[in-house]
Amino acid sequence: TDGAGALGSTIRALILTQRGESAAAVEEVTAIRVLHGVGLTSHTELTQLVSFAWVLALVANSDIELAHEDLADMEERALRSGEFLVLLGGCAAVIALEEGRWNVALGEAERLIDGINERDVYGVLPVVYAMRAFAAAALGDHTLAERSIILAEKPSNGLGRAVEGISRILLLRARQWVRDPLVAVRASQAAEWAREQQLPDTELQALHVAVCERRTATSEELERAGLLAEVVGTAKGDAMLAHMRCFAQNDHEPVRVDAAEERRLASLGVHLPPPPTSELTAREREIMMLASLGYSNRFIADRLYI
Repeated sequence: TDGAGALGSTIRALILTQRGESAAAVEEVTAIRVLHGVGLTSHTELTQLVSFAWVLALVANSDIELAHEDLADMEERALRSGEFLVLLGGCAAVIALEEGRWNVALGEAERLIDGINERDVYGVLPVVYAMRAFAAAALGDHTLAERSIILAEKPSNGLGRAVEGISRILLLRARQWVRDPLVAVRASQAAEWAREQQLPDTELQALHVAVCERRTATSEELERAGLLAEVVGTAKGDAMLAHMRCFAQNDHEPVRVDAAEERRLASLGVHLPPPPTSELTAREREIMMLASLGYSNRFIADRLYI
């Protein structure tokens, strides 16, 4: 049926996104919308799932502006129809996490959890808990982050398994922000898992976390990261590789990481935790992170809607 075909294509698109083939994932979801759009009118949950996969693929492909436009269009159509489309919150959370707007991401994830907790038709809760974990960790709410990590790691079926690579990276990022002392080990394990699953983009991101946490990179890791970055072929992959090279093992010189490299990463959706600070409000943490990367007051005000 149309619904079964669309679901299978959606899962393929999600796997392509985790492999780093985001352009192919965008094409896959575009085909779903064209070929199955009419047939999805009686499958509201599936329609939302397709939209969720579409936004994930756009974000992975760095098409943030198009993701915003599509989200606005979906929200307008939902408003006209009077339907409450829960997964639109997931789309908004994905975009907000990419842009480092932690308060928005947390609010959307919370809304999504409240909306689908009783009726998680396709098993998306694990990845939503992972989103909440990352946003909460970045805002300094370590209790909520750690509770969300536990919930995200519960065994699941359905879509939770199809996007396990995305969940693992979100949870690694969350652990970075809560200063988990085992995050480097966990990242290395995630990289091995991703290699076994043939998910190059997930493997590259996990390797990046491991190197950042250890602040050293072996020649083998850099060689592997170079191969992965070539396979993935995105600006984000190239930026992570350049950043990892800053940590190349060198007995004669201390590690020096150019602030411009970290600012480039943040502009591509890879947000590294700032140095530990005294207690700050959630809003102050968002502002501090952007200011530490050298962004202007105008940019910060626009990004955070101040």
